[in-house]
Amino acid sequence: MAEWVSPPLIIMTRIPLILSLFCTLLLPGLSLAQTTWVVDPAGGGNFTTIQAALGDTRVINGDQVLVLAGTYVENINTLGKSILLKSESGALQTIVDGNASGSVMLFESSEGPSTIIDGFTLQNGMAWDGGGVFITENAQTGVSASPTIRNCIIENNMGNGGGGGIAIRGGSPEFTNCLVRNNQTLHYNGAGMVLFNASPTILNCTFEGNAAGGHGGGIGIWDNNCQPQIHDSIFWGNTPDNIRLYGGPTNIDAYYSCIEFGANEFWFRTGCIDTDPFFATGTDGVSYLSQMNSGQSIDSPCVDTADPMTSAPGTTRTDGLKDSGIADMGFHFAVPPATLKVTNLTAGQTALVEIRNATPNNFAHFAWSIYGSGPVSTPLGDAMVSPPFNMFLLHTDANGYASMAASIPAWAAGIPVWCHGSDYGALALLNPLALVIQ
Repeated sequence: MAEWVSPPLIIMTRIPLILSLFCTLLLPGLSLAQTTWVVDPAGGGNFTTIQAALGDTRVINGDQVLVLAGTYVENINTLGKSILLKSESGALQTIVDGNASGSVMLFESSEGPSTIIDGFTLQNGMAWDGGGVFITENAQTGVSASPTIRNCIIENNMGNGGGGGIAIRGGSPEFTNCLVRNNQTLHYNGAGMVLFNASPTILNCTFEGNAAGGHGGGIGIWDNNCQPQIHDSIFWGNTPDNIRLYGGPTNIDAYYSCIEFGANEFWFRTGCIDTDPFFATGTDGVSYLSQMNSGQSIDSPCVDTADPMTSAPGTTRTDGLKDSGIADMGFHFAVPPATLKVTNLTAGQTALVEIRNATPNNFAHFAWSIYGSGPVSTPLGDAMVSPPFNMFLLHTDANGYASMAASIPAWAAGIPVWCHGSDYGALALLNPLALVIQ
C-alpha cells in the first residue's frame, strides 16, 4: 500500500524510458494522412460542413477530414476522393441528417477501399434506392464504387423503392462494425440493404428492426451475380424476413453469425446460429446483448461466439465495459473513455485509486503531486502534475480495470493533491484531478 504526502517516492528514472517508448510507438501513426482538415460546425476548424470539405480542391487523396461532434443536416457525396472521413467523437455524437431529401451518403465516382467513412450516424435519408447509403456505378466509366464503411449507425432511412438503409449497385464495399436498424422500404425489397450485382463484405454488423414493403427486411439480393460475405454478424427482427434471394443461386456465405430463419439455408455455414440473440436495452438503444455480467438475467448466445480468430474492439455490454476473450457477434458500441477516479481521500484513512475502461490486460500509469498542476509536456499531451511527483505502474485486468490503495496520514487534512494518469495500451492521457485531502 502506498502512502501519500510522506516524503515523496520520486520515480523520475522511469520517465525518460517511458517517454522514449511513447515516442517510438506514437510517431509512426503521425504519417497516416498527408493533411488533416477539421470540420467544426461552430467555425473553429477549416470548414463548417462536411460537403464543403469534400468539395474543396485542397483536400486531396490521402488526406484526413476530421469531423467534430454535432448534427450536420446535409447530403454527402465523396466525389471519388481517397480520403479518411472520420468523426472525432464517434457515431453517437456525430450525426449526418439527410433531411429526407436524398441519400445521406452517395458514392458514385468509382471510390475504392481507400475511401473510408468512420464513425457517423447516417439518418433521415429518403431516396428511391439507398436512403441512408447509395453505392453505385460511375455514370461515365461504368466502374462501381467499393468504399470502406466502419463504426457507423445507419438508421431511420427510407427507400421508396428498395434499400432503405443501404443500396449497392455493383462493387465490393466493406461494412465493418455497423448497426443498420429501423430502416424501411415503401414498395420493394431490402429494407436494411439491397444488392444489384454487388458483393459486399459484412463484418461484425447488426441488422435489426428493418421493415420491407416487399421482402428481405435485412438484405434483399436481386440477382445471381451477387456474392455477399457475412461474418460475425446478427440479422434478427427484420420483417417480413431477414435475407431473401430473388435471382436464383448466388454465392452468398455466412459464417459465425446469428441469422433468424437461416438454419436451413445453403449459405448457413460454420459457426452460424439461429437463436434469439436476446438484445438488451442500454444507454444508446436496444442493440446491446444480454449478459449476466452486466446485470441481465441471461447470457446472449452471441456472446463470445464470433470467429475465434477475429477481434472486435468496443462493447456489447449495457454497462459499457470492454469486451474480452473471444469476440461477440454483431455491432459493438464504442466504450466510454478511460477514466481516473480517486475516492475516500481522507486524512487517516485509505484512499482508493481506480482506472476504468483502459486497455484490457495491459498497463496504466498513475501519478500524483502535492507541488502543483504542472503542466509537464509528454508526447501524449500535457500531464497536469508538477515535479517532483510519484508515479506508479498498474496492471489492467480483462475489463480494463486497475486500482491501488494509498494510506493518507492523519495530519494531512487540507493539503491539495494533483493527480493524472495514462492508458498505456491506448497511448492516451486520462482525466486530470485536482483534489484536497479531507
